Amino acid sequence: MTTKPKLDARARLASAEAAVARWRKSIAAAEADKLRAADRGDHNRVVSILDKLERLKDRLAAAEVRLVHLREGLPKALKREQAVKRAVRGGVKLAERVAASAPVAAAGWAADREKARVADLRRRRRGVKAEGEDGKVARGRKEVPDPWEPGARISVPCNTRESPIEHMAARKRIDAAQKAAADRYRAVYERAQLGPLRAMDPAKEKLDGGGSGDAFSDGMLDAARELAATNRSVGRVAAALLIDVVGEGVTLDEMAKRYPHLQDKRAQGYVTGRLIEALDQLVDRWGLIAEGQLKPQARGSGPISISGPQVEHDLVRPARAVDKLMHLPSLAKST
Repeated sequence: MTTKPKLDARARLASAEAAVARWRKSIAAAEADKLRAADRGDHNRVVSILDKLERLKDRLAAAEVRLVHLREGLPKALKREQAVKRAVRGGVKLAERVAASAPVAAAGWAADREKARVADLRRRRRGVKAEGEDGKVARGRKEVPDPWEPGARISVPCNTRESPIEHMAARKRIDAAQKAAADRYRAVYERAQLGPLRAMDPAKEKLDGGGSGDAFSDGMLDAARELAATNRSVGRVAAALLIDVVGEGVTLDEMAKRYPHLQDKRAQGYVTGRLIEALDQLVDRWGLIAEGQLKPQARGSGPISISGPQVEHDLVRPARAVDKLMHLPSLAKST
């Protein structure tokens, strides 16, 4: 579909003047036709011409009003047209400069890529690892809620090694329900702000003498109670894994080093399997379902490489650190 381009201000004014002239000419012709009909005594024709004259005069009046409006607004219209023409000329010049500089920019980008390639080749020859090759960065994608469309989800790039849970989800070691359970646990853990709470003594008097103040908000207390109830429901060892891996982001390799009585591979398998079992407990506790799953996966079948009767191995960490997180609401209420 094409649209007719608008005429400039002077052309619109000339068109309005021509329209007024045409209506006046039509009225003069109708007046002459009326006189001829009256001389012939044709009264019906005279009445018809009078009706036509009324319509022509109305149209002439409208055309004259439009002509007056265009004449009064001609100076402003000319200024606007000049500004538009200047902008168009500036845009054309800018486009010409961009087109002229495109080959130079392309050559610069090619030179930068070649320089980066040579630098990367030299770095590899020296045996220096680049960002991401040390296992701290792994590019991937994940689905997050769409901020513009409620209920929809979008895929965004991410670092899958940002946390052990993201890495396990990217490698399909856990399903969507287990990932959702880990995200919910991490959100509760961060809302509770356990790091500041561990280093805070609410009963200690302020240095300025203003009293202890209110160190706990309602949201922190609610999150702390929910976290403590969740930790008690999964058990001490599972809670310790969830706190360190999901809450603090400790890698599975680092967690496996806390089991010196197990071999490396057996320790990694034990940690991974117990973490998956803990996530299954959270899924059952919160009633989460993996969306798009064709059939339920076998729960509790993580890669535990320990054969024979299973022993509940303890972590190499202070016991009261975990116990405190499992009974935080009582401490918060007493304060």
